[in-house]
Amino acid sequence: MAGPSVDLFVKAVDQILDPATDPASRQLAHQICDEFKSNTDVTVCIDTGYRLFTTESAADSVRFIGMQILQYCIQQRWQQLSDEIILQLRDRAIGLLQEMDIDTPSILKHGLSCFIVELIKKIWPQRWKDMVNDLYAAVKLNEASVETVTLVLERLSQDVIESGDAHLSQARRNELKQSLSQACTKGLFAFLTSKLLLHTTAEHLDNTLHVHLAHRILATMSAFLEWCPMKPVFANNFELLEVFCNLVGCEPLRLAAVECLIQLAERKSGGVSEREPLLVLFQQKPLEIFLKAVSASILETEQTTSVNLQSQQSYNFLKRLSTLLLRLGTHQVLQLWGTREKPGSGEPTNFGVYLDVLLEFLKHGSICLNAETALAVPLFLEHELVRESTALRERLPTLLSVCAKLIVKPQYDSSSVNPFMAMDFLDQTEFNRFAVNYRHHVLEVFRSLVSLMPMEIAELISGCVMTVSKSPEALGQGDADAVQLFHNQCSGIQALVDVFASALSKLPRDVWPNAALLVQPLESLLLWNCTDPVIAKAKITMIESLFVFLDLAPTLLPDIIRQILAAVESANAAIAQGNYEVFNALRLKAAASLIRLCFTHSELIHRMSLLTAIYDGVQAQWALSTYRLRQYYSEALVCASRALPSLAEQQAIVVQIVQPVADILESSEVQSAISSTAALAEYIGLDQSPAQLSEERKATLSKHRHELIFAFNCLSAVARRGEAVEVSGTLCSAAWPSVQRLLPHVFACIRTLNDFSSPGASSVICAEFKKAFELTMIGKAQVLGIDISVPEFMKRVREDSLSAMQHCVNKLYEGCFTVLGHCANRFGELFYTLPNLVEEVTASTFHSYTSLPAAYLKMSIRLCLVRLLMMCPSHHFDTVVTPLLTLLFNRMNERLNMEWVQMVQRQGDLPKESPEDGLEEQLERLCQDEVVEDHMARYMLKEYLWFVGKMLPADIDPSHRRGSQSADGATAAPGPAPGPPNGSVAMEEEDEEDKTPSMDNGRFLAKHIASTPALYEALLTTCLTGLVVPDALFSNRVCAFLLTLLPKLSTFWLPDVATYPKILEPIVQSLCTHGEHAGNVTTCVQLIYVIYPLMLQANEQATQLLLSRLPGATVDKVSALKEGFCNPATKDKKKRDLIRQLLSGVIGKSTSEKHQIAVPEAHLPRVPLVGSKSMAEAEVTHHVDHILALPDLGLTSLFS
Repeated sequence: MAGPSVDLFVKAVDQILDPATDPASRQLAHQICDEFKSNTDVTVCIDTGYRLFTTESAADSVRFIGMQILQYCIQQRWQQLSDEIILQLRDRAIGLLQEMDIDTPSILKHGLSCFIVELIKKIWPQRWKDMVNDLYAAVKLNEASVETVTLVLERLSQDVIESGDAHLSQARRNELKQSLSQACTKGLFAFLTSKLLLHTTAEHLDNTLHVHLAHRILATMSAFLEWCPMKPVFANNFELLEVFCNLVGCEPLRLAAVECLIQLAERKSGGVSEREPLLVLFQQKPLEIFLKAVSASILETEQTTSVNLQSQQSYNFLKRLSTLLLRLGTHQVLQLWGTREKPGSGEPTNFGVYLDVLLEFLKHGSICLNAETALAVPLFLEHELVRESTALRERLPTLLSVCAKLIVKPQYDSSSVNPFMAMDFLDQTEFNRFAVNYRHHVLEVFRSLVSLMPMEIAELISGCVMTVSKSPEALGQGDADAVQLFHNQCSGIQALVDVFASALSKLPRDVWPNAALLVQPLESLLLWNCTDPVIAKAKITMIESLFVFLDLAPTLLPDIIRQILAAVESANAAIAQGNYEVFNALRLKAAASLIRLCFTHSELIHRMSLLTAIYDGVQAQWALSTYRLRQYYSEALVCASRALPSLAEQQAIVVQIVQPVADILESSEVQSAISSTAALAEYIGLDQSPAQLSEERKATLSKHRHELIFAFNCLSAVARRGEAVEVSGTLCSAAWPSVQRLLPHVFACIRTLNDFSSPGASSVICAEFKKAFELTMIGKAQVLGIDISVPEFMKRVREDSLSAMQHCVNKLYEGCFTVLGHCANRFGELFYTLPNLVEEVTASTFHSYTSLPAAYLKMSIRLCLVRLLMMCPSHHFDTVVTPLLTLLFNRMNERLNMEWVQMVQRQGDLPKESPEDGLEEQLERLCQDEVVEDHMARYMLKEYLWFVGKMLPADIDPSHRRGSQSADGATAAPGPAPGPPNGSVAMEEEDEEDKTPSMDNGRFLAKHIASTPALYEALLTTCLTGLVVPDALFSNRVCAFLLTLLPKLSTFWLPDVATYPKILEPIVQSLCTHGEHAGNVTTCVQLIYVIYPLMLQANEQATQLLLSRLPGATVDKVSALKEGFCNPATKDKKKRDLIRQLLSGVIGKSTSEKHQIAVPEAHLPRVPLVGSKSMAEAEVTHHVDHILALPDLGLTSLFS
């Protein structure tokens, strides 16, 4: 259809540019302009656009519209352009370029450059071989066109290299990039360098026009320097680098010059020989220029007393200059220096001067400069050759003294005292986010320095500790600001002590400083008498960090134990007076330190006969201690008792420790409570609303809950610190008899807790606590990734009666499952020889497993089952692992299928968000049960796949493949795989943290799974069923897991022909169901790519027949797939493309294809402003008459 006439178009442009035009008329004018560009004869469009642009009497905006028309014709109507028109456009472009004037408005230069770039992308180099030379010629004829030429080159580089033009195909992009690279090599940089030198002479630097043009040239160079060949950059004896360095000292152009150098410094592509010339920047002259610029900028910024434009510009330049120097070091010097195995260029000249500049950055008052430099310094200190540099070694003392001043966390101050904070951070919130990592960067410098100068750091720490211990603020004296500053100082010293101790402990003892120096901080801390709880906690933390040096001064041990117990005692006294928060943190930290001390130095405690002192101190505080504190004390005593020489002595201590637990669990009241859901609900208060209870009854129920939690947590701690040792050929343990005695109560409690999930148990729970077995509001927010940062709200939630009950149930589950997990981990054979172990686990852990809430099902897997199954000795695989794994796989299959069905049923609309919603309303809306359950179901699948992955390590011995042939040709019969040499599989911990099971045990277990058909079939059934669920996240996660599972299984097990249809069918169904998701399709195709060679290996004929039955498959496609895989020359991408072609009739429609619905034109919405749809003919006629009747604004006369 013919578009609007030129006259109508001109009138429409008039109306668009007239500010008095009403919105309706402006919208219609836009539509007419779009109709003109799209439907009017292309020759007329080009002629109209050219005439508009070249009419000097027209407004700049009108002329720019003319250039937009030309650009549109190239972009959208290229196929309609004849060769003659294309050549005409090329000639016109060069002509317009040569006619550019100095005073030509920027908008026109921008429009012309966009038009030329679009033309270049279409015809260069095929039909415009001399494009670059034409640009040079235009500048030679008219120097004023240099700005437009640089705009063309810069935009071309951005569109081609940085993917600025999404319409360019990759092949065309590569072709243009190659042509640009050739242009750079053949003189483009020489041209730009000559123009830069022309406009940066001494007499031109005071002229704003020349400075502006130099800026444009530097911006164009920066666009090329990121990717261009390095050879032309270094041509003519590094002329371009010399120009950049000289301009660093030129204030109007210094920032642009530094940006160009940063692009070069960040280059990582290219070999050593290609980037090595960059080290010329370390010669004396360039470094002098940089050092002079740094000194001048530092002087400018240090004299800054307020934030203004000049100070901001100087500070920004200093930061970019620091970035340049740091990138030169980390990206170039370190890479080019080389290693012992592969020597490189070695130490650059003037490396010491370079390090002096970095030290100046660390001394600066800006914490952003400090942090950026501190982030780079460890890279130098840890490089095997750089750390041996004499220049570096000479500056280490200065580096240490400078960094020592940075460990104290700075306070936010946007006043004139520190104007850099006002320039770096908008507010304190932004500063706090930055400060989280600031000290970490500084401490990493110290961590790297420990191996280079341990003596000096030890002296520094000793001096810091002695200084702060004598400060009056250590006793809580002084005003609030002084005390807060002191807290920050102590926090910094504490972090430094921890880094020093942990780093030094990993080094050989022969490099340690002398003992007296290492012990001196510990002695100073013990003499430090502080009453402030924050300082006291920091003191305990520092003492704990220095435990590693305690062997050098064992006489300090009694005093350390006394002060730890005294800290708990003083905290208890303060809490009794109502000061809970800070003093509770102090006592828990002190108790945790006692556990670590007893664990790491149990031999020393026994040698100095201090176990009795610890026991007496604990007993003295037992009555006043909370249940959590009692648990910590019990764990510490078990750790300390492990050094006793006699098993009987150890056992006697453990019996006394466990007795309070036994008193609780063996009481008739508790035994009755854990025997049924109704009794347990009554015992902990699930059966009545708190509003109906007296205060005395509430206190009793609270005591019951805390006692049960303490009993199971304490028993878990004893099991965690127990160990099975071999004595005279017999495996025994001091803790095992006491733990074994109470295990029946653990199984009974798990069964009763699980029974609450059964449908019939809901009647014994009061309405207020119906959600007691669900996550708290905070837990739901954590699952959804919502950050709750309002302390008042969190405090109210924690004190809520439902949240308190949820916390109780959660801790009971956690304690019981952890007991079983630690028993398997620590007692080994002793645990697995328990009578009826499998029956007890089945009756408790797997009771009501299909209805167990996802949060507790996750606990059962991660805390209990993974340890119980993976730590099992191999001779118990048939009696323990096989029945439990079979049950787990089957129950998880049922559970996941049920979750997948419920996810579909739960899908619905969420309540709409209201602007008046507060925090509680937002959480209530986001934390709906349906949303949380969907997330928990996905997380449950993730946990299950993690569990299976732990049992199938990658490095399986191929000799254990099921049905594989041995060296003599005999087929190996499936059978139990060899296991660990003895039944003791407990791991010795290096510290108090618990460890995950060893992967060696998982390797033996994986071989057992492969040799047991019931196990691997149940496992495959669960995973394959997960492929076809409606939830795309589920399906994609399962498919990705199968990508790792099947190769592992195929290493030691080759499925028979009948198994592959069971594998292939769910994959095909997943492709059909989730074809709208490109990620799912890619993963499924990759899965077939993995299993297809195995299918061919199992039975080629059956595989081809199976694939030919797929919807849309043909014999040719099946044969092409086989030929592609059998041909070694076929690339992986081609193989995947063949799979996609075979499955083209199976893969579901993409989302875009599904929504391409034909809609009658009359039902389409009105086109907004710059629409492209046609109006109805009558409507067009009406609006044409309306626009032609409007008064003439002068544009029509141009076309008369």
